[in-house]
Amino acid sequence: MYYRSDWPEVGLSGPLREGSQREPTGQGDDVAADWSDQSRVGGIDVRWTASRDRFESTLYDIPVWHLRLELDHVLSDALADPVQSGLTAALTSDVQRFLKSGAWGSAYVCSTVVKSEPLYQSLVDSGFTEVEERRVYRTPIRHLVERPWPALDGSLAITSLADFPQEQRASVTAQIFKVSAEAFGGTGHSRHFTDPVLTARRPGLDYIGAAMALNFERFSPAAFLVAVEHVSGCICGFSVVGRKPGLGAMMYTQLLSAARPAFQGRDIYLRITRRLLETLPADATLLNVTHAGNLPMQMAYQRSGRVHLADTTAMRIVHGASS
Repeated sequence: MYYRSDWPEVGLSGPLREGSQREPTGQGDDVAADWSDQSRVGGIDVRWTASRDRFESTLYDIPVWHLRLELDHVLSDALADPVQSGLTAALTSDVQRFLKSGAWGSAYVCSTVVKSEPLYQSLVDSGFTEVEERRVYRTPIRHLVERPWPALDGSLAITSLADFPQEQRASVTAQIFKVSAEAFGGTGHSRHFTDPVLTARRPGLDYIGAAMALNFERFSPAAFLVAVEHVSGCICGFSVVGRKPGLGAMMYTQLLSAARPAFQGRDIYLRITRRLLETLPADATLLNVTHAGNLPMQMAYQRSGRVHLADTTAMRIVHGASS
C-alpha cells in the first residue's frame, strides 16, 4: 500500500491505494520534486519530497517550498496510531533534521495535510504554524449529470472567452480582472490574505492579480467561462477551468472563480457547473477547493452538487529568513 500526505489536494479518493511510491502513479502529471530524502521506520519506507513554487517564490521574494510525505508498505496501525507505532517521533526527527541542516536554505516551507494523519503532529512539534483551513471536493461528472437540477431563469448566459470576437477579448479580459478585484475586495480566507508573513511582503490582491495573469498565459480562451447578464451585457462572474500539474489525466479543477458582489444569489456558480457538463468529458472528475471560513462558496458547491472529500490544513514555517 502507498500513502501520500497531500492526497486530497491531488484528487486521490482516499489516503491509501495499491502500488508503490516509486512506480508511476497513473494519476497524471506529477510535479517534479526539486529535493528528496529517504529513510526507513519500523519496516515502512519513508520518502520526503519538496518542490519549489517558482511563481510564489518570485511574487513574495522568498523561496517557497511545498513539502509532502510518502509512505510505502503502510501498516494499518501506523496510520491509526502513529504515536504508538513510533511513526510521529520518527517523522518529527526527520523534519527537524532537514531544518537544522538547511536543506531548503532560507525559505518559507509549507505543507498541506489532514489533521488526523501522521504528518500533522510532526509539523506542529517541529514549529510549523497553521495558516489555512481548506475544504476539498471531488466530484465525477457522471454524478453531476445524474442529479436533479433546479430551474434557472434566462437572465444570465454562460459563455467562454473564446466565444467572443477577437476584437472584444481584450475588453472582456479587463472586465474579468475587475470582477476578480471586486469579488475579493482586499479580503480572502487563503493564506495569501491571512498569513502575516506573506501579507507583509505583498497584499492578497497582488497574489490574485498575478495568479490571474498567469492563468491567461497558461490557458486558452476556452478555459475562461464567463457569466454575462443578458439585459446589460455586464460580465458578472467567471471561472478558470483546466488541468494543472499533479492532477490526473481526467481531473479538472476551477483554478479561480469569482462573481461581482451585486450578482451574488443569482446562481452564477450553478450555471457555470451546468456549462461544464456540456464541455468536459463524461468520465472527467472535478476537484474543487475552498476555505473552511468561506460559507457562501461552500453553499454554492453544495447547491451545484459537489461531493465533499476531506478537509486539509495548510501549515508553514519560515526558516532562516526574516518575514
